[in-house]
Parts: sequence; structure tokens; C-alpha cells
Amino acid sequence: MPYPPIYDISYSYSVFQQSQGNNAFPGTQIDADLLGLEDSIRNVSTFVQGVMRSDGKLQNGIVTYDSLSPVLKTAGLAPADAWATGHDYLVGNSVVINSNLYRGLVAHTSGVFADDLAAAKWVFVAALLAGADGTNGTNGVAAWTAPAAWLTATAYVAGPPASVVVQGGETYVCLVPHVSGTFATDLAAGKWVKVAQKGADGVFVAAPQGRLTLTSGVAITTADVTGVTSIYFTPVAGGAMPIWNGTAFVPTSFSELTLALDSTNTDTGYHQSGKNFDLWIASDSGTVRLGTGPAWSSDTDRGTGAGTTELDFSKSAIPTNKNTLTLRFGSATGNTISVPANQATYVGSFRATANGQATDSKAKRLLFNAYNQASRILRVADPNLTWTYSTATWRQVNGSTSNQIDVLLGLGGIGVSLQSLSFCSSSTATIRNVRSGIGLDSTSGIASFDATGGAGGVSNASALILNSFYNGYPGLGKHSLTWLEMGGGADTQTWFGTDTTAANFTSGLTGSMLA
Repeated sequence: MPYPPIYDISYSYSVFQQSQGNNAFPGTQIDADLLGLEDSIRNVSTFVQGVMRSDGKLQNGIVTYDSLSPVLKTAGLAPADAWATGHDYLVGNSVVINSNLYRGLVAHTSGVFADDLAAAKWVFVAALLAGADGTNGTNGVAAWTAPAAWLTATAYVAGPPASVVVQGGETYVCLVPHVSGTFATDLAAGKWVKVAQKGADGVFVAAPQGRLTLTSGVAITTADVTGVTSIYFTPVAGGAMPIWNGTAFVPTSFSELTLALDSTNTDTGYHQSGKNFDLWIASDSGTVRLGTGPAWSSDTDRGTGAGTTELDFSKSAIPTNKNTLTLRFGSATGNTISVPANQATYVGSFRATANGQATDSKAKRLLFNAYNQASRILRVADPNLTWTYSTATWRQVNGSTSNQIDVLLGLGGIGVSLQSLSFCSSSTATIRNVRSGIGLDSTSGIASFDATGGAGGVSNASALILNSFYNGYPGLGKHSLTWLEMGGGADTQTWFGTDTTAANFTSGLTGSMLA
């Protein structure tokens, strides 16, 4: 509101008195009194303007501590003095101790400060520690304090830098200075704000704790096993198997599982010769089954979509069936169940060497384990003592399809390491160049990039030893690594295989792989 106006006297009673012939009317005295009243009113107005603004509020800085009432002096506005023992403190009194500012919460006579603080007679307000001025840096967001576990009865400060605590796996920043009580109560009172949400708890999924084998109870066979009619999944690292139940992987106990192979060509999913099959473990209304899905679409491709044995890695690193699967778990016609997508766990693969038969030997590693893999020996040798081959063209050693190693890889990224050793001599003193090598799915040349071939000149003076190497990744599916030889193109080259007499030498193809 505006300041009130000051009345300005314009009428002169002295002039009026003179116009009346200077009669007894006291005009001069009245004028003097009115001027005196005007001066007093002006002084009052000037004083009021020094105290109050034109909007009706007090002038800034007009109220000092000395002008406060005793009630206000105990409402937190009193100056902070050093804390003293045996002193009567009122609610709102402020004290400084240990370079910290505290405000009184309860009227009391001070005893030991730590005891009074623990009894909630004081509340921490601020730290008053001062250090040397540092160098001015770039303006930015002040750092928070290091996160720590939330504690009760602890003085927390707002920021920046603000107190940062972790409670219940989530992170909070202090908004209001306070001594903590119950966290839920303090949070509801707006003293904390959540800045980091707790994520969902992860689920540890243990890998299948077994191995596929063609011999019951023997997890890693050392002898060749050929033409058998059953496959086993035997425990090696425990007895648990993760099986997806539609929501999560469930650790499922198992003892050795047996799959009787089916040779009846009219049965659904029978184990046809020359076909690759994946091996799965699934729950059949609580009964744990080892079985196979449909045959691969080719030697090196499972196929995709409905009706195939396509793998799905979306649930975890443990592959499951991407599509609904018809699982054959035995050799009888009716030994099949339908398994919903993802509810069968892949454990490996095998290739049928005859209808309803499996083989795992040094020359035919056709049983693949996806878990608990072991180094498996690869080995093949020609049983003949000698043979001749002089044509300067690659061929399989001794013209025999047996001189190769067949492997089955159910997953990509599996390496194979092989070395071939060949012996050769020639019929004349003329030096003839001969070669040896290792082919990948080929009898007409060595494997590009992954193999090195042996080569040298040979005559009738002495036999020549040729070494070749293969170190590579054949890729998914069934592959053949062939032992190759090339003659000198003239004269007669004699090649040596296995000598079981006094000389006792053996040429061949040898190496290892994981399966």
C-alpha cells in the first residue's frame, strides 16, 4: 500500500485576523500550532518509512537478534556458542563441538555430549571444518560421497556432496540432513531419493553333468566300440541335468540313461544308416528320457523350422529345441513323445553307421559330446605291408576308402589336429618326386590353408619318409579327413604300410579332437 499523504496547510488564519481589523481572534497562534502539528506528522511519516516499506512489509535488515522475543531466540535463531557441560539448553539452541554444528531437540542440562547426542537431544546440522583454499577448477556437478551400506542412528547430509547409501540392493541419495531412524520411515518422509534400481536376480544354470558313451558306466572309452545298438548318458561331474519347464531351467536329478536304437524303417524317427541325429534329454511327465529328434537334413546341416532338430540358444548358453520335437526314446514303435519348444536339452549328436547302430572308434569318431568333452585319439593305418603307386595324381592311400578318419561335430568351433606319416622307395636310381597329404572331404587334393603336404625325391638308394599335417576346424556335421599319396610319374614307387615282423614299422594317420 502507498504511504499516507501529508496534509499541506494553505489557509492563513493570520491574514483572516487582519482582514477583521485585528480583533481578538487568535489567528497567529492557530497558524503556529498547525505548523507544529504538520512538522510532527512529517517526522512520524519519515520514521515509519524507515521501518516499513510501501508494500506494508518491514524494511530489509530492520530486525536484529536483539529485537527478537525470548521465544524466537530459542527457535533456532540464536547464535551458535561452544558446547559446554552443565549448561541449561533449550529447544533450538545451537552449539559447536568438534568443528560440527548441532541444534538442540530437547531442553536439558548438558552432561557428556556423546551421551546427549545418542539420546537424540541434539541433531547434526553441518560440518564446520575449513581447509586451505584449493585451485579453482572447471564448474561441474559436485561428487557424491562413496556409496555405503545404510545404518541406523547415523547423521546423513544432503548435498552436493550428498550421502549415498545402499539399502536392499538399491542406491539412494540423501535429500534432507537427518539422523537415521527406520529406513522405510525416512524414505516415506522424503529424506532419500532412489537413484539406482535393483535388477532382477540372475539364475545360475549348471551344465549337464554327464557324457554320452557307447559302453554302460564307462564315461570315456579307450577301446574302439563299433556297431552297438544302445547309447548311454552316464554321470561324470554329478547327477543333475537342467531341463526347461516353460518358465525356467530346473535342475533335474538323473542316473545313467539308456537309449535303445531303432532299426525299423517304418518307425517314426528310426535311426537310419548314414544319418546324423541329435541327442536330447527331456522330462516325460516326470520321467527323464534320453532320445533323438529327426535326422539332420544333410551331413552338415540340421535344417531349420518345424520338423527339424534346430538348436535354440535364447534361454541360456545351454541349447534347447527351437521347435516342437518328436523325441524317440527307444526302439519300440510307440517309444516317442512330443516335446514342446525349448523343453528338451541338447547333450550331443551321433551318426548311425547302420540302421539302429552306432560307432565310436579311433577311425570313426561319430559320437559327439556337447559337455564334459575329453580329448579323443584319432588313428588309422593301412594293414598291408606294401603296395605300389607311381601315378603323379592324388589318390587315397593304397586306393582304400578305409584310409581316412570320419568325425562328427555337433557344434561349430571344434578343432581337429592330424599328422600323416608315409614311407616310399623307387625302383631305379633316378630320383622321382613323390608327395603325401591330408584332404578334407576330398581324395583329389590336400585341405587348403589348414594342411601341409610332404614332398621329396626318392630312388632305390633308400626309402623316403614323408610327413603331412592338418590343424583346422572342419565345421559342423560329418567330415572325412583322408590320407593321400601321389607317385613320381615314372618307374615304380613302393609304399610301405604295416610291418609286424622284425622291421616293425607302421605308417598312418594320427591325431586328436575334443568330443
